[in-house]
Amino acid sequence: MAFKNFFEQGIDFKTFLAQGTEEEALAVIKAADALTSQLTQPLAMSIASLEQDANILIAGETWCPDCQLNVTAISAMAELQPKISISIVSRDFAQEKLLDKLDITEVKIPLVVVLDQYYQPKGLFIEQPTKVAESQDEALKAAYDNAELLTHTIEEVLDIIAR
Repeated sequence: MAFKNFFEQGIDFKTFLAQGTEEEALAVIKAADALTSQLTQPLAMSIASLEQDANILIAGETWCPDCQLNVTAISAMAELQPKISISIVSRDFAQEKLLDKLDITEVKIPLVVVLDQYYQPKGLFIEQPTKVAESQDEALKAAYDNAELLTHTIEEVLDIIAR
């Protein structure tokens, strides 16, 4: 039940966004606008046709560029699919409460813990989509930084939900 308690201590995306500066909010708006043009019909249908409930616990901070991108993308998923619930906690909270529960040595944000309907962990998304994090391609990294690869985040989180 620990993850359910952690989930209940978090905040929603709008509250999270309100904690940031105007500059941070503008970065999120830019990411949301970019996602609008990237979200294909097949990907939207994949989100809409999700059959199982998912609870997504996110450790993030508004000042973090990776959070501005990826938390925005995950929030959009939750807006499109009522079976997805998100809750956001601080990095400090995650550092204190989640390290030993997830068998990780440090909290890199966003730390996204995909939980099933019973609040049991199914998998993690850490910091950036795997394709970006593992790449040495500077053009790919620049595209990611420019909010051009938000669908990679959505696809990776959907894959974890489907496990």
